[in-house]
Amino acid sequence: MTIVFDFIIFFILILSGYWIAVIVRSFFYYKDDAEQSKTKIARLTILSALAIIFLIAFWGGFIEPRLITVKKVDVSLDETQRKGCL
Repeated sequence: MTIVFDFIIFFILILSGYWIAVIVRSFFYYKDDAEQSKTKIARLTILSALAIIFLIAFWGGFIEPRLITVKKVDVSLDETQRKGCL
């Protein structure tokens, strides 16, 4: 099942990275000022949303799993009941 989640993370990173590159490229290579000024706010909004999606997927897929630590603790329910905690 983890291969499915890895594929989803990989797909999100590739897809959002591609569209980020396309939008950034559109700021430099298309010089029609009238058309560019009309769509500048929309492109910046989409670029911001894609960057946030990319960063969240990257953080959740690669950085956060390395930060999570697992601590094993033995819990005795009999002892807990005797102390009156339950």
